[in-house]
Amino acid sequence: MFKVTLPYCKKEFVIPIITFRDIFNLSRLYYDNNLDGVAEYLDNTFNIKGLSIVDKLFVIIKARQHYINDTISLNIGDRSVSVQVSLFLGPINDINCKNTIIDLGNNQQIELDIPYRFITDNSILPIYDNIIKTITIGDNTIDLTKQDPQLIQQLLELLPPLAINHLTNFIRDKSHIVEIFHNKQDDPISINFITSQPFGFVKIMLGEYDLGSCRDILFFLSKRMNSETVLNSPINDISFYIAQYQAELKENPSSNTGLPI
Repeated sequence: MFKVTLPYCKKEFVIPIITFRDIFNLSRLYYDNNLDGVAEYLDNTFNIKGLSIVDKLFVIIKARQHYINDTISLNIGDRSVSVQVSLFLGPINDINCKNTIIDLGNNQQIELDIPYRFITDNSILPIYDNIIKTITIGDNTIDLTKQDPQLIQQLLELLPPLAINHLTNFIRDKSHIVEIFHNKQDDPISINFITSQPFGFVKIMLGEYDLGSCRDILFFLSKRMNSETVLNSPINDISFYIAQYQAELKENPSSNTGLPI
Protein backbone atom coordinates (compact mmCIF):
# COMPACT_ATOMS: atom_id res chain seq x y z
CA MET A 1 0.00 0.00 0.00
CA PHE A 2 1.09 3.59 -0.58
CA LYS A 3 -0.21 7.11 0.02
CA VAL A 4 -1.40 9.72 -2.47
CA THR A 5 -3.16 13.07 -2.30
CA LEU A 6 -6.60 12.89 -3.88
CA PRO A 7 -7.19 15.48 -6.63
CA TYR A 8 -10.72 16.61 -5.72
CA CYS A 9 -10.95 16.59 -1.93
CA LYS A 10 -7.19 17.23 -1.51
CA LYS A 11 -6.94 14.68 1.30
CA GLU A 12 -4.28 12.02 1.84
CA PHE A 13 -5.40 8.50 0.94
CA VAL A 14 -3.84 5.04 1.20
CA ILE A 15 -4.11 3.09 -2.07
CA PRO A 16 -5.13 -0.50 -1.22
CA ILE A 17 -3.57 -3.62 -2.72
CA ILE A 18 -5.47 -5.25 -5.59
CA THR A 19 -5.58 -8.98 -4.85
CA PHE A 20 -6.48 -11.83 -7.16
CA ARG A 21 -9.58 -12.31 -4.99
CA ASP A 22 -10.70 -8.79 -5.93
CA ILE A 23 -10.22 -9.42 -9.64
CA PHE A 24 -12.00 -12.80 -9.36
CA ASN A 25 -14.96 -11.29 -7.49
CA LEU A 26 -15.26 -8.40 -9.93
CA SER A 27 -15.12 -10.77 -12.91
CA ARG A 28 -18.05 -12.73 -11.46
CA LEU A 29 -20.08 -9.56 -10.89
CA TYR A 30 -19.39 -8.40 -14.46
CA TYR A 31 -20.28 -11.87 -15.77
CA ASP A 32 -23.64 -11.63 -13.99
CA ASN A 33 -24.05 -8.04 -15.26
CA ASN A 34 -24.45 -6.95 -11.64
CA LEU A 35 -23.16 -3.42 -12.20
CA ASP A 36 -24.56 -2.04 -8.97
CA GLY A 37 -22.79 -4.92 -7.22
CA VAL A 38 -19.54 -3.88 -8.92
CA ALA A 39 -19.98 -0.30 -7.68
CA GLU A 40 -20.70 -1.49 -4.14
CA TYR A 41 -17.73 -3.88 -4.17
CA LEU A 42 -15.40 -1.11 -5.31
CA ASP A 43 -16.68 1.28 -2.65
CA ASN A 44 -16.16 -1.25 0.14
CA THR A 45 -12.96 -2.97 -1.02
CA PHE A 46 -11.09 0.15 -2.11
CA ASN A 47 -12.47 2.17 0.83
CA ILE A 48 -13.74 4.87 -1.56
CA LYS A 49 -17.32 5.17 -0.36
CA GLY A 50 -18.07 8.83 0.29
CA LEU A 51 -15.48 10.08 -2.20
CA SER A 52 -16.37 11.97 -5.37
CA ILE A 53 -16.32 10.14 -8.71
CA VAL A 54 -13.12 12.03 -9.56
CA ASP A 55 -11.33 10.69 -6.49
CA LYS A 56 -12.80 7.20 -6.88
CA LEU A 57 -11.49 6.86 -10.43
CA PHE A 58 -8.14 8.38 -9.46
CA VAL A 59 -7.70 5.73 -6.73
CA ILE A 60 -8.58 2.90 -9.12
CA ILE A 61 -6.22 4.18 -11.82
CA LYS A 62 -3.35 4.53 -9.33
CA ALA A 63 -4.03 1.00 -8.03
CA ARG A 64 -4.15 -0.34 -11.59
CA GLN A 65 -0.88 1.40 -12.47
CA HIS A 66 0.94 0.11 -9.40
CA TYR A 67 -0.44 -3.42 -8.96
CA ILE A 68 -1.22 -4.53 -12.52
CA ASN A 69 0.66 -2.49 -15.17
CA ASP A 70 0.74 0.94 -16.77
CA THR A 71 -0.72 -0.03 -20.15
CA ILE A 72 -4.32 -0.57 -21.25
CA SER A 73 -5.87 -1.30 -24.65
CA LEU A 74 -8.58 1.04 -25.92
CA ASN A 75 -10.67 0.85 -29.08
CA ILE A 76 -10.29 4.20 -30.81
CA GLY A 77 -12.11 4.40 -34.11
CA ASP A 78 -11.50 1.08 -35.82
CA ARG A 79 -8.17 0.43 -34.09
CA SER A 80 -7.01 -1.06 -30.81
CA VAL A 81 -4.54 1.35 -29.26
CA SER A 82 -2.20 0.83 -26.29
CA VAL A 83 -2.39 3.78 -23.90
CA GLN A 84 -0.38 4.45 -20.76
CA VAL A 85 -2.56 4.57 -17.64
CA SER A 86 -0.36 7.35 -16.25
CA LEU A 87 -1.59 9.68 -19.02
CA PHE A 88 -4.98 9.82 -17.30
CA LEU A 89 -3.62 10.97 -13.95
CA GLY A 90 -2.46 14.47 -14.92
CA PRO A 91 -5.74 15.70 -16.48
CA ILE A 92 -7.79 14.15 -13.66
CA ASN A 93 -5.51 15.74 -11.07
CA ASP A 94 -5.99 19.13 -12.76
CA ILE A 95 -9.80 18.97 -13.07
CA ASN A 96 -11.29 22.42 -12.47
CA CYS A 97 -14.87 21.59 -11.54
CA LYS A 98 -16.10 23.08 -8.24
CA ASN A 99 -19.22 22.67 -6.18
CA THR A 100 -21.87 25.38 -6.65
CA ILE A 101 -24.41 26.58 -4.08
CA ILE A 102 -27.71 27.80 -5.55
CA ASP A 103 -30.19 29.96 -3.60
CA LEU A 104 -33.73 28.93 -4.58
CA GLY A 105 -35.47 31.43 -2.30
CA ASN A 106 -37.88 30.65 0.55
CA ASN A 107 -34.89 29.58 2.73
CA GLN A 108 -34.00 26.80 0.28
CA GLN A 109 -30.56 26.04 -1.17
CA ILE A 110 -29.07 23.22 -3.18
CA GLU A 111 -25.41 22.37 -3.54
CA LEU A 112 -24.39 20.98 -6.95
CA ASP A 113 -21.25 18.89 -7.24
CA ILE A 114 -19.53 16.01 -9.02
CA PRO A 115 -21.48 12.79 -8.21
CA TYR A 116 -20.42 10.80 -5.17
CA ARG A 117 -21.97 7.56 -6.44
CA PHE A 118 -20.84 5.60 -9.48
CA ILE A 119 -23.39 6.15 -12.24
CA THR A 120 -23.95 2.73 -13.82
CA ASP A 121 -26.22 1.64 -16.65
CA ASN A 122 -28.50 0.26 -13.91
CA SER A 123 -28.56 3.46 -11.83
CA ILE A 124 -31.98 4.30 -10.39
CA LEU A 125 -31.40 8.06 -10.24
CA PRO A 126 -31.10 10.16 -13.42
CA ILE A 127 -27.91 12.15 -13.93
CA TYR A 128 -29.31 15.47 -12.71
CA ASP A 129 -30.32 13.89 -9.41
CA ASN A 130 -26.80 12.59 -8.86
CA ILE A 131 -25.24 16.06 -9.05
CA ILE A 132 -27.26 17.47 -6.11
CA LYS A 133 -24.99 16.99 -3.10
CA THR A 134 -27.02 18.72 -0.38
CA ILE A 135 -30.43 20.30 0.09
CA THR A 136 -30.87 23.00 2.73
CA ILE A 137 -34.34 23.96 3.94
CA GLY A 138 -34.23 26.58 6.67
CA ASP A 139 -31.67 25.46 9.23
CA ASN A 140 -31.69 21.83 8.11
CA THR A 141 -29.13 20.52 5.61
CA ILE A 142 -29.51 17.01 4.17
CA ASP A 143 -26.47 15.31 2.62
CA LEU A 144 -27.88 13.35 -0.32
CA THR A 145 -24.63 11.40 -0.82
CA LYS A 146 -25.52 9.43 2.32
CA GLN A 147 -29.21 8.82 1.58
CA ASP A 148 -31.14 5.98 -0.02
CA PRO A 149 -32.05 6.62 -3.72
CA GLN A 150 -35.78 6.36 -3.00
CA LEU A 151 -35.56 9.02 -0.28
CA ILE A 152 -33.50 11.24 -2.60
CA GLN A 153 -36.25 11.09 -5.21
CA GLN A 154 -38.85 12.08 -2.64
CA LEU A 155 -36.77 15.05 -1.47
CA LEU A 156 -36.11 16.25 -5.02
CA GLU A 157 -39.84 16.31 -5.77
CA LEU A 158 -40.11 19.10 -3.18
CA LEU A 159 -37.75 21.40 -5.09
CA PRO A 160 -39.20 24.32 -7.11
CA PRO A 161 -39.03 24.28 -10.95
CA LEU A 162 -36.28 26.93 -10.77
CA ALA A 163 -33.88 24.19 -9.64
CA ILE A 164 -34.10 22.45 -13.03
CA ASN A 165 -32.64 25.48 -14.81
CA HIS A 166 -29.60 25.47 -12.52
CA LEU A 167 -29.18 21.71 -12.94
CA THR A 168 -29.24 22.08 -16.73
CA ASN A 169 -26.60 24.83 -16.62
CA PHE A 170 -24.37 22.73 -14.36
CA ILE A 171 -24.64 19.75 -16.73
CA ARG A 172 -23.77 21.92 -19.75
CA ASP A 173 -20.65 23.26 -18.01
CA LYS A 174 -17.61 21.51 -19.51
CA SER A 175 -15.39 21.90 -16.42
CA HIS A 176 -16.32 18.37 -15.30
CA ILE A 177 -14.94 16.88 -18.54
CA VAL A 178 -11.27 15.92 -18.86
CA GLU A 179 -9.47 15.12 -22.11
CA ILE A 180 -6.46 12.85 -22.47
CA PHE A 181 -4.23 13.33 -25.49
CA HIS A 182 -2.29 10.13 -26.16
CA ASN A 183 -0.93 11.05 -29.61
CA LYS A 184 -1.22 13.74 -32.28
CA GLN A 185 -3.13 11.63 -34.79
CA ASP A 186 -6.22 10.63 -32.78
CA ASP A 187 -8.90 12.68 -31.08
CA PRO A 188 -8.50 13.03 -27.31
CA ILE A 189 -10.10 10.53 -24.94
CA SER A 190 -12.82 12.31 -22.96
CA ILE A 191 -14.23 11.44 -19.54
CA ASN A 192 -17.37 13.25 -18.42
CA PHE A 193 -17.56 12.88 -14.64
CA ILE A 194 -21.30 13.46 -14.36
CA THR A 195 -22.13 10.52 -16.64
CA SER A 196 -21.53 6.76 -16.56
CA GLN A 197 -18.22 7.16 -18.44
CA PRO A 198 -16.01 6.91 -15.30
CA PHE A 199 -17.70 3.64 -14.37
CA GLY A 200 -17.04 2.35 -17.91
CA PHE A 201 -13.35 3.16 -17.46
CA VAL A 202 -13.30 1.08 -14.27
CA LYS A 203 -13.94 -2.07 -16.32
CA ILE A 204 -11.10 -1.12 -18.66
CA MET A 205 -8.79 -0.65 -15.67
CA LEU A 206 -9.79 -3.76 -13.69
CA GLY A 207 -11.56 -6.07 -16.15
CA GLU A 208 -8.48 -7.48 -17.84
CA TYR A 209 -9.20 -11.03 -16.56
CA ASP A 210 -12.64 -12.43 -17.36
CA LEU A 211 -14.33 -15.07 -15.20
CA GLY A 212 -13.05 -17.97 -17.34
CA SER A 213 -9.45 -16.77 -17.11
CA CYS A 214 -9.73 -16.35 -13.34
CA ARG A 215 -11.05 -19.88 -12.95
CA ASP A 216 -8.22 -21.28 -15.07
CA ILE A 217 -5.58 -19.39 -13.12
CA LEU A 218 -6.97 -20.47 -9.75
CA PHE A 219 -7.27 -24.10 -10.90
CA PHE A 220 -3.65 -24.27 -12.01
CA LEU A 221 -1.97 -22.26 -9.25
CA SER A 222 -3.91 -24.08 -6.53
CA LYS A 223 -2.06 -27.24 -7.54
CA ARG A 224 1.19 -25.60 -6.53
CA MET A 225 0.15 -23.48 -3.53
CA ASN A 226 -2.75 -23.08 -1.14
CA SER A 227 -5.82 -21.62 -2.87
CA GLU A 228 -6.20 -18.97 -0.15
CA THR A 229 -2.63 -17.89 -0.80
CA VAL A 230 -3.47 -17.51 -4.48
CA LEU A 231 -6.64 -15.52 -3.80
CA ASN A 232 -4.92 -13.22 -1.32
CA SER A 233 -1.88 -12.57 -3.53
CA PRO A 234 -1.47 -9.12 -5.14
CA ILE A 235 -2.44 -9.33 -8.78
CA ASN A 236 1.09 -8.47 -9.95
CA ASP A 237 2.34 -11.54 -8.05
CA ILE A 238 -0.18 -13.63 -9.99
CA SER A 239 1.22 -12.20 -13.23
CA PHE A 240 4.70 -13.26 -12.07
CA TYR A 241 3.53 -16.81 -11.30
CA ILE A 242 1.91 -17.06 -14.75
CA ALA A 243 5.09 -15.82 -16.44
CA GLN A 244 7.09 -18.46 -14.54
CA TYR A 245 4.64 -21.12 -15.69
CA GLN A 246 4.93 -19.99 -19.31
CA ALA A 247 8.73 -20.13 -19.08
CA GLU A 248 8.49 -23.61 -17.59
CA LEU A 249 6.28 -24.78 -20.46
CA LYS A 250 8.75 -23.42 -22.98
CA GLU A 251 11.55 -25.39 -21.37
CA ASN A 252 9.48 -28.51 -20.70
CA PRO A 253 6.41 -28.77 -23.00
CA SER A 254 5.49 -32.15 -21.50
CA SER A 255 4.46 -30.37 -18.26
CA ASN A 256 1.62 -28.58 -20.08
CA THR A 257 -1.68 -29.11 -18.23
CA GLY A 258 -3.73 -27.84 -21.15
CA LEU A 259 -4.69 -24.59 -19.44
CA PRO A 260 -4.78 -21.54 -21.75
CA ILE A 261 -2.56 -19.37 -19.55
